[in-house]
Amino acid sequence: TVFPPTIYMFCHSLYNQKLFTDILYNFNTSEKNILKISCNIHAFFLAYYCQTFGECQQYEKATLYGNYACAMANLVELPQITVELKQALYDDFQIDLSF
Repeated sequence: TVFPPTIYMFCHSLYNQKLFTDILYNFNTSEKNILKISCNIHAFFLAYYCQTFGECQQYEKATLYGNYACAMANLVELPQITVELKQALYDDFQIDLSF
């Protein structure tokens, strides 16, 4: 139960430092699978992860992971993540999530 918050905080820290390629390089499938232990933290992680793809001009993946983040946020009843993420993606990258 310690790993999901640690992984999320590491991702959050890298994002704030604008180390976007480090996020994409460091978070492979095994780390993302560990996050599934905590659905709340997984929703927050996916929100940062999709924005990272946008910052790296990978807009298709940003859209894909943005929809994943919104779905996870709705499952765990955190609608504010969906609202803020949709607005941020549209403002920053003109991505309109279909979720």
